[in-house]
Amino acid sequence: MKNITPETYADELRDPRWIARREEIKARDGGKCILCEDTKHLQVHHIRYTKGAKAWEYPDSNLVTLCEHHHDAIHNPTERLQAENMLIAAIRRAGMNTLEVMELIPVLLQVRTKWRETIDARNERLSQP
Repeated sequence: MKNITPETYADELRDPRWIARREEIKARDGGKCILCEDTKHLQVHHIRYTKGAKAWEYPDSNLVTLCEHHHDAIHNPTERLQAENMLIAAIRRAGMNTLEVMELIPVLLQVRTKWRETIDARNERLSQP
């Protein structure tokens, strides 16, 4: 995950370079969520963060347009697995080849493992008297 403060990242998201980049990605994706084709409340999601990279410095293959609902789902552990699977399918439909998708799978599996560890730890705490 990116190692920056929330203020710095918020500043990046207001930067004109990110705003232009975000609009390029939305246009590339047809102005709709790649998962449900909604055209409202669109956001651009970074599939994988690179330490030290600015929000606008990522390649097209690492950026996708999502509606607010699906973007929240990607970042919500309880909905993440389903959203990850939908994202993989959408990335393939968007033209990434099998090798490119395969390179993303270890990252997604690592995130899923961390998510499961978090859920297991929470469940353990809740089950203790």
